[in-house]
Amino acid sequence: MKLNIKPSSNVTACEYDEDKKVFTVTFKNGTSYEYYDVPKEIALGIERAESTGKYFIANIRNSFVSKKLEKQN
Repeated sequence: MKLNIKPSSNVTACEYDEDKKVFTVTFKNGTSYEYYDVPKEIALGIERAESTGKYFIANIRNSFVSKKLEKQN
């Protein structure tokens, strides 16, 4: 599911697959990362956050195993 996030200087989109517990973030430079085993409440918290980027850094970036995805052309 596509998450509704506040405008960010670096993050352009976030998605969450509730069944797989995979959080995907896409940055303005086109790079995307998947984060694994992210609880639903953490993933959905980004929609309520005052700052999308600060929430991502504080709650997701270094807290879960991640993988950089290949850029889509």
